[in-house]
Amino acid sequence: MPIVRNFIRHASPERLKEYFTQAKIAVNDVDWSQDQSIVAKNVIQLVDHLSDSDKARLRVDAERVCHMADDIGQAALLSVVKDQSTFTSLSNGIERSHWVYLNDPDSFRHAEDIRYADQYRHGKNWSGFKVDAGIDLATDSASLATFTAKLKSLFGLGDKVKLELFERTTVDDDGNDINIVQVMIYQEGFCPMPIWNSKETTLSPGSGVLSQRMQLLMILAQV
Repeated sequence: MPIVRNFIRHASPERLKEYFTQAKIAVNDVDWSQDQSIVAKNVIQLVDHLSDSDKARLRVDAERVCHMADDIGQAALLSVVKDQSTFTSLSNGIERSHWVYLNDPDSFRHAEDIRYADQYRHGKNWSGFKVDAGIDLATDSASLATFTAKLKSLFGLGDKVKLELFERTTVDDDGNDINIVQVMIYQEGFCPMPIWNSKETTLSPGSGVLSQRMQLLMILAQV
């Protein structure tokens, strides 16, 4: 599993110990006080003897962490991570991504959503719909419940739908900071459904995507 080896080789002994402890994956007889290269070599050897379920868990975690280790992923993480001082002090992209994954999982998931929105919203399969600027964004529970109900009706969604809202910032083409509210709509299941992306009073539909066994629909709104 090349992705797993890359994940292990670029993580500090401290981070690896923290990961395997949290994941409850047993890697016995590892001296975490040794140099990183020795620890990584020993852990990689032990990984070959893990159960199939532990290998699968490790592979999924490694893929998510490594996917957020490039420039796009790092920018997304930096825009939402709470402890930016610790984040920026870490040695490399995988180490930073790994630290957020373990210590701030909600922010990590938000960063994954941000990455998708920022990377694909300008794709050729997306169309744009403009609305009036300056419209107040209603975020009270009643408004969100109404919004969710209308989406269920519009797209024929089932009852198991979750709405999640969070704030973030991005930079426009002129280098100015833009405050954004990103709203995620998750639906259990595997049937394709559209993704909507709205930024700076623009609403854009895109192709369906599957994210961690859940469908998602996203909206970005300037505030």
